Amino acid sequence: MSVFSYNIMIFRLLGMWYPKDDNSAWKKIFYIFYTTLIVSIYYTNAISQIIILFGSLDDAKEFSGASFITITRILVCYKMYNILSKRKYIIHIINTLETGSFKARDSVELSIQTKFSRKIKLLIITYGALCATTLTALLYVSILVDIPQRKLAFEAWLPVNTSIPIFYWIVFIYQHFSGYCGTSISVSFDTVLVGSMILLCAQLNILKYRLRHGHNNNEIENKSEKKYLIDCIEHHKAIYELAELSNEAFSNAIFLQYFASLIVLCVSSFQLSQEKPFTKKFNDLILYLICQLLQVFMFCYWATQVQVESENIITGVYDCEWLSLSITTKKNLILTMVRALKPIQYSSGYVVNLSLTEFTNLLRMSYSIYSILQQSNSRTR
Repeated sequence: MSVFSYNIMIFRLLGMWYPKDDNSAWKKIFYIFYTTLIVSIYYTNAISQIIILFGSLDDAKEFSGASFITITRILVCYKMYNILSKRKYIIHIINTLETGSFKARDSVELSIQTKFSRKIKLLIITYGALCATTLTALLYVSILVDIPQRKLAFEAWLPVNTSIPIFYWIVFIYQHFSGYCGTSISVSFDTVLVGSMILLCAQLNILKYRLRHGHNNNEIENKSEKKYLIDCIEHHKAIYELAELSNEAFSNAIFLQYFASLIVLCVSSFQLSQEKPFTKKFNDLILYLICQLLQVFMFCYWATQVQVESENIITGVYDCEWLSLSITTKKNLILTMVRALKPIQYSSGYVVNLSLTEFTNLLRMSYSIYSILQQSNSRTR
C-alpha cells in the first residue's frame, strides 16, 4: 500500500482524483459533475468573503476580522486548481518513488524507507488532527455563540436574506461544509508535497548506503564495476529529476503558501492582541496560528533536510571504497561529487528558496506588518 493512500482517498472522495481504472462513461460524467459541484461550493464561498474583505480595507480591525479565514480560502482555491491541473505530475511522482532504482534492494534499504515512511504517516496524523481540531473548535464556538444571535461564522456577501431561518441554516451549513472540504484537501495536498520531500531524503540516504557498502554486499561481484557505478549515477540523476519535477508541480502553490502565511500570521496575531486571554475566540486563534506556523515550518524544515542530504552525497562518494576502483571509475565519481555541489533546493515561485532561514525571515516580516497594523489601529482610536 502506498504511503500516500490516505491522501489519494481524500482527493477521490472530494472530487479531485478521478480513478483512471474506471472506464464507465456514465460514472465519468457523474464524477465530473461531482467535481464541479465541490469546486463551485468552495469557490463561491471564497468569493463571497473576498467581497467583504475589499470593503474593509480602510479599517485595520475590520480588515483583520474579514481576512481571518479569507486568505486561507484563496490559497485552498489555488491548491484545488493545482491538484486538478497537475494531477499527472503528482501521479508520476508517487509512482516513481515506488519503482525502478527507488525500490529497496535489501533489508537495510527497506529499513531506511520504513523509517521515513513512518515520519510521513506521523506527519499526516498530527497535521490532520490539528487542522481538524481547529475547524471543529470554530464550529463549536459558532454553534454556541453565532446560532443564538443568528450570525454567520464568517463575514460574507450573500445574495439572500439570512434573517430568514431557512436561508440562515442553508448558509450556515454551506460555510462549514466548504470549510471541512477545503481543509481536508489542503491537508492532503500539503502532506503529499512534504511527503515527497521526506521520501527524497530517504532515497538520498539509500544512495549513500549503496555508495559506501556496494562493495560489501557483492554488488561488484554480481555486476561489473562499470555497471555498478552507472547504477549509482542513474539513481542520483533520477533523484534530481524527481526533485525538479516536484518543484515544477508545486512551486507556485509554495509561493502562494509563503505569501499567504506572511499575511495570515501577522493579521491573526493582530486580532489575537484584540481578544481577552483564554476566551473561546482567543483559543481558536491560537489553534489557527499553530496550524499556519506548522504548515510553513514543515515545508521549510524538510526542504532544508533535502538540501543537506543532497550535499552529503559528496561525503558518501568519498567514504566508498574508491581506492580499489579503476581510474575511469574514480573520475566518474568525481563528476558525481561535482554534481552534488549544487544541492537540491525547493523554491517558492522561483523567488524564495525554502529553508529554515526563510522561515525565520517570514516570522520577522510578519512581526513588521503586525507592528504597522497596531500603529494604524492606535491612530484610529
